[in-house]
Amino acid sequence: MNLFFAERLHTEMIIRPETTRDYAAITRVNARAFNDSPLVATIVDLHRHRPRFDAELSLVAEVDGR
Repeated sequence: MNLFFAERLHTEMIIRPETTRDYAAITRVNARAFNDSPLVATIVDLHRHRPRFDAELSLVAEVDGR
């Protein structure tokens, strides 16, 4: 096991509601997860603007403030 991985085992993850400050990072994660395609990030952004969007159900995981 490398040192980086071992250190990560002792890092606390916080699950919290997303905020507008998270949008850019969420867009980057979605793009990377889907081969740098902007399609999923666009769908997520459009979903946030739906009248029935429930912000309390949109969560992010944060480790080391990221």
